[in-house]
Amino acid sequence: MGARLERLNVVYTGRGATFLVAANDASARSKAQADYVCDGTADDVEIQAAINALPVGGGRVQLSEGTFTIAATITMPGNRSGIHLAGMGQRATYIQLPASSALDAIQMGDNVTASESFSVRDLSILGGATPSAGYGINARLVNLSQIQNVRVEGCYNGIQVLSCVDVWISHTVVRDMAATLGIGINIDGTVANPDNNIFLSNVFIDRVSTGNALLGLNINCCDGFWWNNGLIGHCTYDIGVNPAGGSGGTLVQFLMFTNVYADVSGTAALFLVSSATQVIRSVVFTGCHFSGGTTDGILTSGAGTIDGVSFVGCEINGNGQRGINHASGGNIDIEGCHIAGNSSSSSGTYDAILVAAGLTRFAVRNCRIGPINNFANTQKYAINIATGASDRYVLTGNDVYGNVTGGISDGGSGTDKQIRHNIGYVTENSGASTGTGAQQTIAHGLGFTPTRQQIALTPGSATAVPYHSAAPGATNIYVTAANLKAWYWATVG
Repeated sequence: MGARLERLNVVYTGRGATFLVAANDASARSKAQADYVCDGTADDVEIQAAINALPVGGGRVQLSEGTFTIAATITMPGNRSGIHLAGMGQRATYIQLPASSALDAIQMGDNVTASESFSVRDLSILGGATPSAGYGINARLVNLSQIQNVRVEGCYNGIQVLSCVDVWISHTVVRDMAATLGIGINIDGTVANPDNNIFLSNVFIDRVSTGNALLGLNINCCDGFWWNNGLIGHCTYDIGVNPAGGSGGTLVQFLMFTNVYADVSGTAALFLVSSATQVIRSVVFTGCHFSGGTTDGILTSGAGTIDGVSFVGCEINGNGQRGINHASGGNIDIEGCHIAGNSSSSSGTYDAILVAAGLTRFAVRNCRIGPINNFANTQKYAINIATGASDRYVLTGNDVYGNVTGGISDGGSGTDKQIRHNIGYVTENSGASTGTGAQQTIAHGLGFTPTRQQIALTPGSATAVPYHSAAPGATNIYVTAANLKAWYWATVG
């Protein structure tokens, strides 16, 4: 423990509500100007003393360059506001946890009394060799607070935001969380106190050591979240939205992701799972990238509610099995995306988009689904609607040409659906012929097996009288018309 707990030169510095804490290995100049000087053992004592010495209105605790070795959690008390803990930069100021630790390095708030206007910035937090629990930063019931220009490396978990409102995390790196169970950033709350208005900007989450972490970003209970610009990878699930998995919350809603790159996951780059009474709704991904999943790029699942998820202008490429495995939910929109090179683990085995039987209210519009961006032709179908009662869906304006088995496999038995104008899957065609007085076999060129009602027959004259003499097949229609009389056919509906 440091021997110099007394505040030095407080009366003479003129810094007001700012205290400088110098590391044991700081420069002589930093030590000379410091209010507290650490000795390299249990440096949390000096840092905590500085925080506690701030006036009621708050202030700034400035850490010098150097390494602060801590033995207990640094706490920004829950009954205070306006406390700011700052270093000299990610590569200048380090807070070092013990070799084997279950500690949080820094706690912002106490999850009992709401606080506001806290910040942690311009420093690195380093975990020990064998952490067993804890977060680098654990923000609990704090509002209007910031984590900025921070690196959290080698901790069991990175950052938790629990029951907070208006929290910004920016220009921050979280890496090398614990293998198998570690979480990079955890967004959590309760039914009474969900996270609200959480903002991430320019955040990097990765595990570069051997073995995937469990989750890069985990969202359990949140009412408003935006991540703008980020990179995440090497986790079992890079991004997880799971209202059943946290502190008792049941709702995740109003999420926006813009320009986030999720790559190299052990299972899926993104999963949305809602169980029992849990609800996920109103989630938008714009300009995002989901690739390198061992199984799926994107997975929706669970018996709860998933309602209103949109993917706009996203890249979904190079996943081991499906690009999108849509197994649960409704009002799912996929618009203007590139989906290529999926089923990379076994060419021709898995689809770019698989929709489970019986799902309704989804749309795929204006997407390129097939070989593109130097990805090989490996996807089975571009879009596969599993055989079942699926209805009320739209597949329009897509380029589904060049997949191994075909463009679209439509197993939905519903009648309220639109499948139109897809390159590589013909749904509209027409032709003309002259009757022979006997059954004629005419290739219809459609990507599906039409019904009699979907092929309109028109006589060229009053005496032609064309009619379906057999049910249409997968490749042909069968029509009988009067000998030498012209007739026409076209798809309708």
